[in-house]
Amino acid sequence: GLFDGTGVATLGVTKVRFSKPVRPGDTIHGELEVISRRESRSRPHCGIVVLGVAGYIQNGDQFLECEWTELVCRSAWREQQGRGEVPGRRITSFRVRP
Repeated sequence: GLFDGTGVATLGVTKVRFSKPVRPGDTIHGELEVISRRESRSRPHCGIVVLGVAGYIQNGDQFLECEWTELVCRSAWREQQGRGEVPGRRITSFRVRP
């Protein structure tokens, strides 16, 4: 998935705004931007990342905007557990089934 095994839990999705409809047969893609990150107070091996999410349909019109908060494992903890570094992964597009 998006965090390649580093994601522990989705803590919330806020500021959700759908500005256009997505129809069957549309191809959609998204962009993510890291808005903030911090260490977790209750889980020292984890961090909290807030992502700005934008979704677009094939003609370039934006249909979705939101903020997504995710609890993720820190890379140092993953290495200590023998899980190694996780390469980044970019999701480009999806097709909406009719």
